[in-house]
Amino acid sequence: MSGDDDWTAAVADRMIRETNLAAERLRESGVQPIGLVPGSDHPPAGHIAEQTSGPAADLRPGGVITSVRLRYGDAADQSATVVDITSDFTPDFKSFCPLEYELVRAQNEYQAIARGELDISDPPDEPEGPFTRGSAEILLNGAQQTIATLTYADYHALRFEFNGVHVTVVSRYEMPGPLSFEPITDLTPYLPGALDREDLRRHLRSRPGQIFE
Repeated sequence: MSGDDDWTAAVADRMIRETNLAAERLRESGVQPIGLVPGSDHPPAGHIAEQTSGPAADLRPGGVITSVRLRYGDAADQSATVVDITSDFTPDFKSFCPLEYELVRAQNEYQAIARGELDISDPPDEPEGPFTRGSAEILLNGAQQTIATLTYADYHALRFEFNGVHVTVVSRYEMPGPLSFEPITDLTPYLPGALDREDLRRHLRSRPGQIFE
């Protein structure tokens, strides 16, 4: 087996292992992140990143899940509407950044994914904008609320709290009608199925020169 084949096999195996471990942690955690109401007018659940196809979970020492991100829509398709919803379960919501940064980070990430990049760098710590403030109507567990919004280019963000869970929503392009949110009691539809090792290896071979730490 050549060096390149050894490399792609090792990286593919690592990606599959990490994805399966993250899915198992979520199954066992019992967390209920906020997501879009099933059947409402929104993009279908899709990939968090090219490496996984389900919720992305942040863990603090000891294995306690601190936040979960659900993604709806295909970030690799630049014409597609995408909605990212991050639920923070910590009392002081430490994982949250200012909405200005969240908007620029989403643009940076989605553009990198569309270019086929797997190693995505963070944007500058102090994004320049310009940013536009506004408001939007949402449905939160069936109740209508007016929420402050922030817009940057084609990206829109809002933030709210529900039953002690702090939620950040970032979308690429505006959604038709009010977004409808509720706690997700069954994460099964969001969790990844079996990842195909050979598909992953072909994907990696198509990106020569990329280095995974």
